[in-house]
Amino acid sequence: MQLTQEQLDDIVISGAAHVARIVAENIQLPLAVKNINTLADTFEVRLSEAVADFFNRDKSAPQVASIMRQMLRSYAMDMYQEGMADGGIEKPEDELTDEDESTVSQWVTDQLSYVDDFISALKETRNAKVIGEGQDAINQRVTLWRGSLENLGSLGKASAQKNKMCVWVYGDTEHCTTCEKLNGKKHRLKWFIDNGYIPQENGSETLECGGWHCQCRLEDMEGEQVMP
Repeated sequence: MQLTQEQLDDIVISGAAHVARIVAENIQLPLAVKNINTLADTFEVRLSEAVADFFNRDKSAPQVASIMRQMLRSYAMDMYQEGMADGGIEKPEDELTDEDESTVSQWVTDQLSYVDDFISALKETRNAKVIGEGQDAINQRVTLWRGSLENLGSLGKASAQKNKMCVWVYGDTEHCTTCEKLNGKKHRLKWFIDNGYIPQENGSETLECGGWHCQCRLEDMEGEQVMP
């Protein structure tokens, strides 16, 4: 049987949007609750919905790009302040320093630089006529966007606890030489941050592994996880 172009498009669109729809339909968000996890959840849901709308041709590439840029700017400061609150600061908005604001601003700038590449990947995936082609990569990148936002929350928490003594602890994965050298090292949290040693930071320029598959963490002297 010869499929029409419209039928081929429907197959590709429904397949590529499948995971995005599952995320949007099945993540249950607590009402009137805002913290690092729920902010990350809503970010992932909205990004997944925008991706699904693009594959369904309900939104254009420029519209999705605009949504992403707006989301990155609007979620960033909220996430950082929620991290500060998680670190024990009662009113983060009153405790923000110039350094904190610079951290958020730099994060936004960095993330915005990846939007065009992501949109190009969406276009290539939608134009593909092979079921599943490019879908896993798109889904993984949505997860990475969420992870990057969570990392920003971890930086907010670190800012609140910057004088806490911490130790670098291996995760369950293969390790780069940077993480090997850091394993078991004890310093104030501020030392790790100032030197760019941020566990699980996607795209890290300091960790040899780039942070993409890093599972290391920072723990305090009581064994409680501090970062990420």
